[in-house]
Amino acid sequence: MRILFVVSEVEDLVKTGGLADVGKSLPIALKAMGHDVTIVMPYYQQLAQRFNAPDYCERQVLFSGNKAYEFAIKELSIENVQVLAVDYPEFFDRKGLYTDDYHAYHDNAERFAFFANAALQTAKAVGFQADIIHCNDWHTALTPYFVTIDNTGFFTNAKTIFTIHNGAYQGTHKFSDIEYLQPHYQLHSQLDGDALNFVRMGIRYANKINAVSPNYAQELLSPLGSHYLFDEFNRRRNDVSGILNGCDYTQWDPATDGNIVAQYDYSNLAGKKHCKNDLQKNVGLPENDNLP
Repeated sequence: MRILFVVSEVEDLVKTGGLADVGKSLPIALKAMGHDVTIVMPYYQQLAQRFNAPDYCERQVLFSGNKAYEFAIKELSIENVQVLAVDYPEFFDRKGLYTDDYHAYHDNAERFAFFANAALQTAKAVGFQADIIHCNDWHTALTPYFVTIDNTGFFTNAKTIFTIHNGAYQGTHKFSDIEYLQPHYQLHSQLDGDALNFVRMGIRYANKINAVSPNYAQELLSPLGSHYLFDEFNRRRNDVSGILNGCDYTQWDPATDGNIVAQYDYSNLAGKKHCKNDLQKNVGLPENDNLP
């Protein structure tokens, strides 16, 4: 299959949390299985400073109302998986991904509403006609909506899957503050009061909803664990599944990990004692084998 993997962060490129781990490891694993995978992410300031990547193709323009959003597409790679980065400096040339270290950016909803659509325009620009468009967390939750309203025919055969890594973060923002979405009058009927909930939109418009474990999927389908979205999840119950997050053993295998003081494996655990002592020393604890 051809898989467009839309995500806001990728480990080894930029990372704030576990989402980036999946953003790197899952596309690599899918490619190893024989699939054609392209990642689309924002071209953050950190990427520009590290790579200074050239434009991959001609500049693209998205229009929303009377405003034109012109952006470039940069090409990177992660272990031979193509990464296309949306370069729109007004939104992404900033110190942090989502915050300035103290506060979330006031226009995060605007930034990622634009990115959710720009990811699709990127696929069109490079001719990547995906079978599957895999979206991740609230930052990309509007992508299935944009697929649904696209009238070019480019995504006619594409299916969307929305993976929820942490359903507590839903991207709820006052709709009137999201300039990019103002021409989308059909969204007015889908607001919570005066706010748009991005995760709710992902649940409503994606073909399938996935959680990062079977147990978490069951939590999301319960009144207590659904983060106040029980009715939405319950309505799509037959389309909700959970697939347990994997582990990249090429990176996290203590038998080969060069970042620990001694290697060990199941047949010889001696090195684990040295790692424990090294940890105790580094954090200022007593070096005592008998203490946890």
